Amino acid sequence: MNKRLVILVLVGMIFLAGGVAAKSQIFSVGVLYNSGNVSIGNVFVTNTTYFEKDSVGEYQLKVLDIGGTELYTRNFDFILEFSHGPPIEGEENFGEESFFVDDAEDVLLVPYFDSAENMEVYFGGEKIAEKYVGFLTGSCGDDVCKPHEEVGKSCAVDCESIVVGIEGVDRDVSKLKYIILFVTIIVVIVVSSWLIKNVVQDGFVSKIR
Repeated sequence: MNKRLVILVLVGMIFLAGGVAAKSQIFSVGVLYNSGNVSIGNVFVTNTTYFEKDSVGEYQLKVLDIGGTELYTRNFDFILEFSHGPPIEGEENFGEESFFVDDAEDVLLVPYFDSAENMEVYFGGEKIAEKYVGFLTGSCGDDVCKPHEEVGKSCAVDCESIVVGIEGVDRDVSKLKYIILFVTIIVVIVVSSWLIKNVVQDGFVSKIR
């Protein structure tokens, strides 16, 4: 193993550690579709790595401040149409026709804003749903789990154990992020020490000899 490869491995591990640590607060927004009616479900603040997704779809989610100024906008869609898979030998053939469902739900990850006050959903330029989120901002992220954050399951950053996700899975969010970061740092230190001792130093000694 040459020195260039060793350096690339070390740089890669440093970036990996940085990627784990570089997490930010975001809004997790549940959106629901029921027989043509759209609503905003559970909204909470959590810490995770945020990746901007393509903003496509007929529906539009807006984050507004107290004065009604748009802080963020993104489009999205519900998956309502499904197709039968290819026929299985010995099973009934449903054909290739599509079928539709009346209920759907999704979770949108949205950048966090301290000044966020309301969230609104638009379809065809018309507002069809809204939700007040002002109680989530400002105090969420101060490392104090307040009663309304724990009971309302709204701030996973401050409250160690909070029910998140559509299916209600218990995740110890706050502890998990520190455990991942700690383990990553330990792995980087151990592997770096091994590489330096067994590759770089051995190569240097070989040159001297």
